[in-house]
Amino acid sequence: MSMNTAPQWAWRIVGLGDFAGSQDAAERGAETVFFEAATTTEFAGIDARARFRERWFGRYLAHYRDDFLIAVENETLTVLGYLAGCPRNSFAEPAFAQDAAIEPFRKAAARFPSHLHVNIMERARGHGIGAALVETYLAQLARRRIAGVHVVTGSGAGNVGFYTKLRFDPAASARIGTTDLVLLGRSL
Repeated sequence: MSMNTAPQWAWRIVGLGDFAGSQDAAERGAETVFFEAATTTEFAGIDARARFRERWFGRYLAHYRDDFLIAVENETLTVLGYLAGCPRNSFAEPAFAQDAAIEPFRKAAARFPSHLHVNIMERARGHGIGAALVETYLAQLARRRIAGVHVVTGSGAGNVGFYTKLRFDPAASARIGTTDLVLLGRSL
């Protein structure tokens, strides 16, 4: 567990299963952060929204709960952000078997097998919460002797600088449809 104080509030990082409030409240809070932070905001219907949620959020809750960290405000237990991780190579994981978008990154993922996603509420950004989530997770992966971790993001996305500051380096790139993506990896 990590604890820090930002100008407006005190917060801490806990595993989803260690949340002091109800698990449902923690999951709802993380889901609120997910949709607030998502760049996709319009969906062709309820089913499209549900598929989007499952792909980028739900499968982590369903299959990797031990690798799901949340940052919570100490006083109100409001979820300020989360990290959803997968400790093993996506290419060997049934939860990702149908995700054709990852194919161009197969070779790089072998060097950096674990991966993660981080989302922070807009009002909580810039206070070190995202970095603390990542560093907490990386320490957990290192204790498990996992060789490395990666993130995949848009080549020109604002979060590339965030991950670069955390010592993630470009390891592969690909164009998927009309989107240029980069895999950023960090050895552990």
